[in-house]
Amino acid sequence: MLKTGVLRMKRNLYVCFVMGLFLLVTFNACTSSTGKENVVKLNHVFLLQDSSILGVPWFVFDDKMVLGGSRNPVYEYCKLAGDSLVELDDFAYRGNGPYEFRFPDCYVSVENRRMYVGNWNNDKMFVMEIPAADTLPGQTDWKRIELADRHQEANHVLSGSHATWCAIDDSTYLVTGGESSNALGEQYTGYENFLSIVSQGEIRPLEGLTYPDSGRIDVPIFVKRLQVYNYVNLFKRPMENQYALVGTNMGRYLILFKIVDGKAEQVKVVLDDFPQYGLDESGVNCQYDVSQQEGFSCAYATSQYLYLLEPPFSSLGERRAAKDYKGYPTDYSDRIVVYDWEGVRAAVYELDVPVNNFVVSDDGSCIYASCADLENLREGVVKFAVPVMDNEVKAAMR
Repeated sequence: MLKTGVLRMKRNLYVCFVMGLFLLVTFNACTSSTGKENVVKLNHVFLLQDSSILGVPWFVFDDKMVLGGSRNPVYEYCKLAGDSLVELDDFAYRGNGPYEFRFPDCYVSVENRRMYVGNWNNDKMFVMEIPAADTLPGQTDWKRIELADRHQEANHVLSGSHATWCAIDDSTYLVTGGESSNALGEQYTGYENFLSIVSQGEIRPLEGLTYPDSGRIDVPIFVKRLQVYNYVNLFKRPMENQYALVGTNMGRYLILFKIVDGKAEQVKVVLDDFPQYGLDESGVNCQYDVSQQEGFSCAYATSQYLYLLEPPFSSLGERRAAKDYKGYPTDYSDRIVVYDWEGVRAAVYELDVPVNNFVVSDDGSCIYASCADLENLREGVVKFAVPVMDNEVKAAMR
């Protein structure tokens, strides 16, 4: 009887041990699948490019790339051929002529097959078809777009500062900011809409998406618009009614939403590190909290993913105190965080060299970025080949 009882006790202890081990393994497996980042290391190749190409990647579509720089004209229209970059055309001269711009800016809508070029403050804007050929339409074939009437321009961020925008369709546009004063020029704190819709010269607020600190009355609305919340990246998901706001100045935030009947619907705040700021002694300029994170250095979107270049410093103060980052300027980074359009963190790309501006091919297979070759003292465009993201890996990141 004693022997039988001992055997039964050993068997029960063994069963408990196996059950415990099974639960431990199961727990660890669940933890590793949901808590571990999908880190992908990417290596660069410098593209062979014409010596005349001096810009940084702005947009890429099909086998073409638009690069922006400081020369005149400002933008270069190039063709990708394997690991080479060949200049085809250029556009956007600085000046005050009919087809010239004081502060040139460019936007490409892959969905609409349109390229837009205008002033940085968007008071002059033209659109052209993206051609199948290797040359761009002549300036006289550009179509002028009227974004707002004179009164609205006077009170709207479109004529006061940089306004980020994207095309909703051929005649409707989504822009950051909005009116900041009434017809008498009086500041009105009720204008707290983050975005506005521009259509046929009319500007109206996008309802349902206000500033994170909406109702704060110690900061004038024009400070919020012009100095704090205008400096974002704004994306439309190609062929879908879905949009993304990415913080690229101060605060590291990401907001996804749809537009239904002039209202922001299904708003999803994926990242909520919003700007922390006050006013300096002048009372008209914002002053940031140096302990907070800076916004993403650069961002880009495709039909499947959002790509965010994450700064290497933990705070604004740390970045200001740094002389460089691995020998590169402090606005360079070697870490791109990837989210899908549901707000799920899908991957982290660790680059073998820090980069600045970058773009991503339509199919997500290549990242092109501006970079410096410190050994040979040259600047140019580098290419990172990106492996296809495994569906099982993406599911594990959810």
